[in-house]
Formats: sequence, structure tokens, C-alpha cells
Amino acid sequence: MAKIIEVTPHHLCRLFKEEFKIRPFVYLIKIRLKKAKELMLQNRNFTVKYVTKKVGYNDISYFCFIFKKYEGITPTEFKDMHIQ
Repeated sequence: MAKIIEVTPHHLCRLFKEEFKIRPFVYLIKIRLKKAKELMLQNRNFTVKYVTKKVGYNDISYFCFIFKKYEGITPTEFKDMHIQ
């Protein structure tokens, strides 16, 4: 993105944070987690592994770590709470 608008990555990060009050990487994480939750609510048969891949993570352990860090519960706990 920085190259497209002809600024340094550091400058892009600063501009992004000024405008959206969040770092670009955290913004991307939140988008991925939102999509992951949508997928889990959409079809209870989707496995955490499947959802992990669909939202762009290659490592299920890392996805679970990030999910718990930002959501306060694991993906499996989320599924259990929202899907009967």
C-alpha cells in the first residue's frame, strides 16, 4: 500500500493510525476475526482449521492465539456459545 501511494511504510502506518486510531496490522486482524466469527456462525460444521485457512492464517495455533487475545475466548468456545 505504501508503494502505491508513494510513501514509506512507516509514514503509511502513521497516517493510518492518525485517521483510524488503529495500526494497519491490528485493523487487518480485526477484519479477519470478524470474518472468522461470521463463518463459524454461518455453518456449525465448519472446523476451526477450515475457518483458519479461509480468513488467511496458515497456522491454526497462531489463529487460536490471536482469536483469544482479541476476543477473550477460543474459537471453539465461541462456537459452543453461539451455536446450538
